[in-house]
Amino acid sequence: MVRETLTFFEEVLRRDLSVTNFIDSDFVMVNEPLANFYGIEMPRVDGRLDKFDFRRVPLPEDSPRGGLFGQAGVHMRGSDGIRTKPVNRGVYVREVLFNDPPPANAGEVEPNIEGERLTVRERLIQHQKIEACASCHCGIDAYGLAPENFNVTGAWRLRQNGENFRGDKTPLIDASGQLPNGKSFASVAEFKQRLLGQKGRFHRALVEKLFLYALGRPTTPNDRGAIKEVAARLAKGKDTLREAIKGLVATKEFRTK
Repeated sequence: MVRETLTFFEEVLRRDLSVTNFIDSDFVMVNEPLANFYGIEMPRVDGRLDKFDFRRVPLPEDSPRGGLFGQAGVHMRGSDGIRTKPVNRGVYVREVLFNDPPPANAGEVEPNIEGERLTVRERLIQHQKIEACASCHCGIDAYGLAPENFNVTGAWRLRQNGENFRGDKTPLIDASGQLPNGKSFASVAEFKQRLLGQKGRFHRALVEKLFLYALGRPTTPNDRGAIKEVAARLAKGKDTLREAIKGLVATKEFRTK
């Protein structure tokens, strides 16, 4: 599962693909065991490839996979092995995709205590009623509830499981929500489309992260002009990692670092 994310990044870089594939894509990078776990049929290949070798596989139109949000490793990161942790997942979206980490004191919801049978969503709603918590969680929770159909191992589910939820009569997963910009979604597929609608914000965050990596220091207000220039380059032309790198190395900030 870790290798899936690494090989996915490599595919986007080497094939010069749009960086929006990190939000949603029509393919996955999987080997046979991972494809079986996802319920995806692997195309036939010649004998030079081992079943553990990763390869690019197109997704069926109705598949919930695609992009980082379809990857089991990402969803396992947002769980503790027993329950999903939507606050953790929401922080991941803001931090990784938008370079906009929420306040560090935003806490995860408590697990179910004995005698209670509340879903994660129900516990989050209770959490939001605490005045000291509401301001932070209103900007996080929707991002984390959108992928609730992925369980603690990243497997797709329609009903609540884990935390002693078992059987066919457990609550159905509600993956709907409203983002801080007011845009609503009813599923993880719609959620990804809402994120793609913030492509400019994503481009800027990506460039900021590349600046941090290339300059070896945090960005400063003096870098804003260069970051804006490179992000505009992505918006006007090919929005690929290569194009972002080309724009970055041409800036005065990089050439005089």
